[in-house]
Amino acid sequence: MGLLGTLLLFFLVIHLAHFWVPSRFTDLPTIDIKGNEVANQYAEIVRVFQNPVVVTIYVLGCLSLLYHLMHGFQSAFRTIGVPNGKYMALIKGTGYGFAIIVSLAFAMMPISVLAGWVELRSTS
Repeated sequence: MGLLGTLLLFFLVIHLAHFWVPSRFTDLPTIDIKGNEVANQYAEIVRVFQNPVVVTIYVLGCLSLLYHLMHGFQSAFRTIGVPNGKYMALIKGTGYGFAIIVSLAFAMMPISVLAGWVELRSTS
């Protein structure tokens, strides 16, 4: 768990450096949404995920998230006192399904951009 937590922290720092910091502290191009000028995060996502190294890091981060969620889901139920055999099989199965769906959904964004399924289009 220590190694997995370290990998997730590393992934979180990279994610924040790629998206949160630029949108808050730099001059990203803006778009007009209902009269408000907002940072064009979509363009930033497409730009960042053109790099195969970044996509690889994100997919590995999603794999780390998968294992973290698989353990954490059932561990949370054990913590609140549901460790009996009657429910643990259902909890483990639900946790595995949840972990797989969430991790695959997060991994699909960088994979989709790199594969060319998602591209930047002009708004004009």
